[in-house]
Amino acid sequence: MLRTSVLDRLTPSLCDAVTGRTDSAAVIRQLERANLFLVPLDDRGEWHRYHGLFADYLRRELDPATARDSHHRAAQWYASHEMPADTVKHAIAAGEPDLAIRTVRAVAEDQVRGGELAPLLGWLNRLPEETVRAHADLAGYKGWLLYLAGRREEAESYARIAQDQMAADAPASDRAMLGTFQAYLALTRGEPAQAAEIAGAVLDQVGDSTSFFRAAAMGALGQARRLTGDRRGAINVLRAAVRLGERAAVIR
Repeated sequence: MLRTSVLDRLTPSLCDAVTGRTDSAAVIRQLERANLFLVPLDDRGEWHRYHGLFADYLRRELDPATARDSHHRAAQWYASHEMPADTVKHAIAAGEPDLAIRTVRAVAEDQVRGGELAPLLGWLNRLPEETVRAHADLAGYKGWLLYLAGRREEAESYARIAQDQMAADAPASDRAMLGTFQAYLALTRGEPAQAAEIAGAVLDQVGDSTSFFRAAAMGALGQARRLTGDRRGAINVLRAAVRLGERAAVIR
């Protein structure tokens, strides 16, 4: 119980992974039959949680080294089950930011594409600030999310950090993400010509990819053309952006 107290939710295979035992299902059933400490979280009896006060008591009794190891085991289990939110939480608690970073990177574009912005920003906020600032892609994503939340000054700051950290040989997807972000910032500053130039460069980078950032860059380019008086050009590129977005949704 001490080891599993680091978990917000309990299921037998997760508890086995954290404790190194093989009888967690039996223990959970025993506790449930005795009406002790557990609260069911689904109708099938697969997931439970400890009563809040009992969980708090167990965590106070858990020594730091065992807690870190339990978090490490939990992070590995969640990573293997493709559950990024819990992976990030436990990886950071275990002092393993590299796993948290890999997890965020693996899902960041899909999170943005699907509009799951608050969870992604929450994961980035869990990472040490110096870690985010040291990685161009993480800083770029955080800046973009802050921009979408209306926090423009902070967003501009992260855009500068990301630009300074972006290596010349960085993956095209990272450069496209940052470039698209910068194009929208230029639009917000009332600089449509610069936005069009940046968005055009992004489109050259991504080619015929179905990346979310290709469609987003098209959106920025379309807005820039409209603001510079090129109405027909704006309509054409925005229509192409819509078609690309629909095609990407089908592929997913």
